[in-house]
Amino acid sequence: MVEITPNSGICVQIVGGIKVCVPDDIQLMTPYVLQEQHDWFEDEIKFLRCTIRRGHHMVDIGANYGVYTLTAASLVGPEGSIAAFEPYPATADWLRRSVEANGFGNIRVIEAAVSSSTGRGSILASENSELNRLAGPADGSAGEPVVLTTLDDSARDLAWPQIDFVKIDAEGHEISVIDGGRGFFMTQSPLVMCEIKAGDKVDLVPIARMEELGYSAYRLVPGLDALVPFHRGEFIDGYQLNLFCCKEDRARMLSGAGRLVMQPLTQLPDLDRDAWIGLLEKFPFGRQHLAIWQEKTTTHMVPGWDTYRHALNAYASSRSSEYALPVRYACLRFAYDRLAGLLERNANHPRLLSYVRVAADLGLRQYAVSALRRLVEMMRDGSPVFAGEPFLPVSPDLECMDTGMNFADWIGASVLERLVSLGSFSSYFVPDETATFVPTIKALGFPTAAMERRLSLVQRRLSGLGSG
Repeated sequence: MVEITPNSGICVQIVGGIKVCVPDDIQLMTPYVLQEQHDWFEDEIKFLRCTIRRGHHMVDIGANYGVYTLTAASLVGPEGSIAAFEPYPATADWLRRSVEANGFGNIRVIEAAVSSSTGRGSILASENSELNRLAGPADGSAGEPVVLTTLDDSARDLAWPQIDFVKIDAEGHEISVIDGGRGFFMTQSPLVMCEIKAGDKVDLVPIARMEELGYSAYRLVPGLDALVPFHRGEFIDGYQLNLFCCKEDRARMLSGAGRLVMQPLTQLPDLDRDAWIGLLEKFPFGRQHLAIWQEKTTTHMVPGWDTYRHALNAYASSRSSEYALPVRYACLRFAYDRLAGLLERNANHPRLLSYVRVAADLGLRQYAVSALRRLVEMMRDGSPVFAGEPFLPVSPDLECMDTGMNFADWIGASVLERLVSLGSFSSYFVPDETATFVPTIKALGFPTAAMERRLSLVQRRLSGLGSG
């Protein structure tokens, strides 16, 4: 839902009924994304909703229009509080409007940039406020003047309580934020979400600095809405923008709540050999084809079926509330490893489709996208769809649709829908691909409201109808 506000603004309602006030201009990224997705595009916002509790206290560094700040404020209630730092005056003003529109009394908007020292600095403004950054020595006298503060000074001057969550999104200035908050981070024990990617460059120096202060690093597994240990030197997915850090006491609290794996398991328990059947019975396409799959996998087994079955069973177990989080994560990891090995030796349509779902859930988004593009090429080449094995629904948005007699069209629509959703953070960045794929999804007979919104926004933006 979108409401028109005075001064060329709109209020977009996102998940949780939160109103976010932004300029009425879809040529700008945030107004576009919020109208497209009715949410922010990062998986971390969903994790926040699972983690923040009533009475918690948060510090948001680089609050921008306030999607995280406003979401957290609705969760912590009047007993909690949010300190939101946004240095750019125009953006801070939009955030204040949102605070008023939601009637929140637990947010303090602080119009200052958090850095390694107090004083005055300058900010280099971008057309999209998400890309605003503090000027450095190489920038000379460029930029607009802003107030600088530090976490240590703010914690003292504002008499902060124990802080539960800190978000640091400072467009490459994260290390200065941490250096100006050494006392804060040493005496407090929040969960910290830190941006590691500005533009195309991954920067793990802030993570190393947090580790020097007694924090351990974790990454988000989106399919589990949980954190798992991250070690420097391991693979970083091309779509990964943030990492998390916390001390052992906070890690134990999150582990007890089922939101963090402290020590990954190296061995799986015995799993139900037919767990895949119970999972696929939940979906219309699964119920429609289950008998056929059971018969074909018994009488016409394809090479690698036993390994594939184990992978499907492990994935089904990763979704089961019967298992503790460490077991579920181990199952998801096992499913991915087995599927990745199968695609090197015995690839087919069902296994590629299942691989996409598992890779995406595990947070290996770039691998999921590569597999989706491979599937699209197979569709273009007219490669017949092999349907002799079961597969996981590739698109969460289409998995509960009734395929009727159009099973092949549903598969094609699912692949294209998932590629549109996963291939970029938003159609804002890939308008031409969206304008090509979404009409095809509609023509196949499986449109969704989310895809309709994307297409409408792309068409308006390409036609120059940026506002109104």
